[in-house]
Amino acid sequence: SVSIVIGPIDTEYFIPSKNKRNKNRYAICVGRILPHKGIDRIISALPSDLDLKIVGTIYDQNYFDLLKGLACDKNVEFILDATDSDLLALYQGADLFLQGYNA
Repeated sequence: SVSIVIGPIDTEYFIPSKNKRNKNRYAICVGRILPHKGIDRIISALPSDLDLKIVGTIYDQNYFDLLKGLACDKNVEFILDATDSDLLALYQGADLFLQGYNA
């Protein structure tokens, strides 16, 4: 199932970019790379016209290897060493934030 959750965001810090440099739309998924995060489901459901940037730290190498396999025919980029300023720019440029969960 899919739920849309509208949560509080610090709008003084996280401001959507008015001058997007990227022509391609992209979604962002940020967090630890672990099976319960459901990133595999996000990749599997990713439409062909949407890029996905997965930002996080690998905590389970086997799961990460699975994700790389699922992503091989999709527009998925793994960013494993993002700084705070990188993360801010990624959030500001994103069209969509995705967060999965495997119960």
